[in-house]
Amino acid sequence: MKYNWQDKKVLIVEDNTSNYVLLKSILLLTKIRYTWVESGLTAIEICKNEHFDLIFMDIQLPEFDGYETTAAIREFNKEVPIIVVTAYAFESHKNKAYEYLCNDFIIKPLKSQEIHNVMAKYLEKNS
Repeated sequence: MKYNWQDKKVLIVEDNTSNYVLLKSILLLTKIRYTWVESGLTAIEICKNEHFDLIFMDIQLPEFDGYETTAAIREFNKEVPIIVVTAYAFESHKNKAYEYLCNDFIIKPLKSQEIHNVMAKYLEKNS
């Protein structure tokens, strides 16, 4: 399936370079524009100044974790879809993500079809 989201912009919040490179390679197939940051505090600041159509949020981050970062972003932006991307597969982690107002949850290792499906779910309904 071909996707062309060149008019959309994604924020990747991920402190692990290997995970970022994998996600970036999946995103390149969609022609989407993206910005990468490595910390929760940086993500909060950039979200105050830039529009993103979707955010991929790791949970294990320096300074603020992904939950705290999401909560801070939700204080001024309740609309942007935030997708948790984590290695933590327990139901308690998923429940916590939803409590912090994340929209969806993807478990690592990343699979391109799963990433594309979640992007289609949120980007196409907001087109």
